[in-house]
Amino acid sequence: MLYLNLNDFTLFIDTHGHDAGDELLKIVAARMLLAMRAEDMLSRLRNDEFACLVAGLPSRSQLSAW
Repeated sequence: MLYLNLNDFTLFIDTHGHDAGDELLKIVAARMLLAMRAEDMLSRLRNDEFACLVAGLPSRSQLSAW
């Protein structure tokens, strides 16, 4: 399982507003989905936290491609 937390997301919301924050989350999720394989699964946990279940153990080079 991979865990992703967007640093300073609360600051982004405070600066740009909730609509911009929602759009940013959509962009991040879309980019993550493009980088994933068909057998992997992505989920938004809450606020600015995502988890990815990765089928099999990817190599270091596959992970760094994310």
